[in-house]
Amino acid sequence: MKKCIKCQIIFYTASRIRCLYCDSQLESASMEEVMQLGSETTNRGKMSRIQESISHQRSQYLVSSFFRARSFSFVYAFSRNQLKMGKQFKRFLVQPLDLTFFIKIPWVLIDLIDSILFHVVYTGFCPQCGWKHKKMTAQGDHTSDDCVYNKEYSAVVNEIFSGEIVRNEEEFERRAGEIIKQGKRSAYHDLCSRKRDFESFIDVITILISMGLLIYLVVRTILPIFGSIYDF
Repeated sequence: MKKCIKCQIIFYTASRIRCLYCDSQLESASMEEVMQLGSETTNRGKMSRIQESISHQRSQYLVSSFFRARSFSFVYAFSRNQLKMGKQFKRFLVQPLDLTFFIKIPWVLIDLIDSILFHVVYTGFCPQCGWKHKKMTAQGDHTSDDCVYNKEYSAVVNEIFSGEIVRNEEEFERRAGEIIKQGKRSAYHDLCSRKRDFESFIDVITILISMGLLIYLVVRTILPIFGSIYDF
């Protein structure tokens, strides 16, 4: 078991290297420290602060930090799943625009198109898992396996937000392994098992395309202005 000196939290998974909340290097924890810092009473204040008014940007940060993922595709997939949660739509865009939009222009275009289709297609709602689903037919397109997958995804995300994931991470890993052995999809497994090299490649291509478009716009807009001023 390891501890974060800054956050005063015990992490029960030995493979974790950095703190989920502040990204500090973790240190080995003695049994006495585990008993002191790992108690529910000690952690309650920290967990309540985390749960208070979690914004979309904050939720992205927490989930990305836990899974050590910062790629555009991972963040977009999380935003898409988060928008499926709950009966009402909390926003129009799948991925809300932020100050980084100019380096991911292709994703912004995908976001605009996907958001329109999303509101048209996801009109069904499952009260069992609390997620919206596609309703292309009268019966809907939501299977029992989809429902189980959604419940697992919600459980993982909620425990990350509450801080309880530091206690139950190994249990999620065990359950995910059992689900995969049954030939079914596991939300925790999908979140952990990603093609990082491919995601990095897509990010680089996205940034290059964005920079190319920006340079093109600057050249087409600014140079004619300078040309008319200096009579080039």
